[in-house]
Amino acid sequence: MIWEWGVEEDNKKAIEWYQKAIELNNEKARYNLAIKYFNGEGVEQDYEQAMILYAISATRDYAPAQYNMAVALNTGIGAEQDIPLAKVWFERACENGLELGCEAYQELVKEGY
Repeated sequence: MIWEWGVEEDNKKAIEWYQKAIELNNEKARYNLAIKYFNGEGVEQDYEQAMILYAISATRDYAPAQYNMAVALNTGIGAEQDIPLAKVWFERACENGLELGCEAYQELVKEGY
């Protein structure tokens, strides 16, 4: 794929840059690397590694990582299903300003969790 500014997508190079940014505690880079592992883009798909990376960023209050971790826990895709724990992470994502987290949290409350 060629991006709109004329740069060809290079997952392996992106992973190198994410790893360098992670060394500087960049949580967005850690989150993006987790997505690469979760989807197997430029690396072998590895849900366990993705969840480790999500968890680190989630505990550092990075809302998108909190949300993605909650989705995995809620659906059982990439992690063992644990809806009560998913609810906790959706709530934290909501508290950190992510509207999708608020919506998912409210849905679980409606469902009785």
